Amino acid sequence: MAASVKRKADSVIPPEESDLLRITPLGSGQEVGRSCHILEFKGKKVMLDCGIHPGMTGVESLPFLDEIDTAEIDLLLEKEVGGIKFWCYHAGHVLGACMFMLEIAGVKILYTGDFSRQEDRHLMAAEIPSISPDVLIIESTYGTHIHEKREEREARFTGTVHDIVNRGGRCLIPVFALGRAQELLLILDEYWQNHPELHDIPIYYASQLAKKCMSVFQTYVNAMNDKIKKQIAISNPFVFKHISNLKSIDQFDDIGPSVVMASPGMMQSGLSRELFEQWCTDRRNGVIIAGYCVEGTLAKEVSLVVHNPPNCQSVELYFRGEKMAKVMGQMAREKPEHGKPLSGILIKRGFNYHLIAPDDLQSELEEQRKEDRNKEGKSQFLFSNYKL
Repeated sequence: MAASVKRKADSVIPPEESDLLRITPLGSGQEVGRSCHILEFKGKKVMLDCGIHPGMTGVESLPFLDEIDTAEIDLLLEKEVGGIKFWCYHAGHVLGACMFMLEIAGVKILYTGDFSRQEDRHLMAAEIPSISPDVLIIESTYGTHIHEKREEREARFTGTVHDIVNRGGRCLIPVFALGRAQELLLILDEYWQNHPELHDIPIYYASQLAKKCMSVFQTYVNAMNDKIKKQIAISNPFVFKHISNLKSIDQFDDIGPSVVMASPGMMQSGLSRELFEQWCTDRRNGVIIAGYCVEGTLAKEVSLVVHNPPNCQSVELYFRGEKMAKVMGQMAREKPEHGKPLSGILIKRGFNYHLIAPDDLQSELEEQRKEDRNKEGKSQFLFSNYKL
């Protein structure tokens, strides 16, 4: 009771009415996740992303909301509170995701967490506000990446899944329960429908939270893109024909090729970790890391580790005209000959590509891990032929 009275007393003390716009990242400042920002201007103080991506360490620092009666708040019509105007735009990313524009004393601030400007199977693309903000706070995890076209990405994904089950293997897809999982399920269900030879191979999504999310997706189709709105007139696209929910591992009849979408996405624990440990020793099986991986997780380690070139899959890379790869290490000691292909490990770091000899891979991995301890980075290792 005393703590509640103290919080109430503190709340009536107005902050300094400064002309300086102050933005304080409590989390997600030069890091991924833990999004929470404090915005202060003209005596107003706003918290953005309160607890959307919380970490268990520090969760007790989130503010108490026990003095707010949600029944008294008009969520749909209220656009100005205490001199702060706000309105929202579609952000893409996941169902219901929004970007928020705030206006305080004539200064406009646009804040967005994860967003996507690319329309996918069920979500509309993020809106571009007609009003130019004075300040933009934007999520930028993949800000420096050149993104692959959606059609090419989907074809590569379904082709990899098909290859795994075609050789008699089991395909594990670790995902989070909301967002990416529903998009991948739509892709797989359509692909299975168009390939009768796969109809006897089961697809499961094994997450109780994903099942609960599915009922939300089945309900709010009117908040999705035009393609889904037209399709709902015929049938609900989230009532799958070739995919079923797996309630528990005890009900899983693991006797042949299958596709299992399981959480958590980073395989630190849970069913995705259990299935990975069961299946990783069989060369026919495969795991597809379909989302972002935090440093230090099993999913991140799987995406980085390359055992040796004979176990890698050869790929063809198509570069834009200005894209080049720098030959490093042992390979740089040899004088290149025009038209002669070089085989090695291709490493991508942001905008840069390095080509190294297989013998240099271990030292390169160690160097990358040292860098990753100090910042969030992502390298991709591909065994490839690169023609000079």
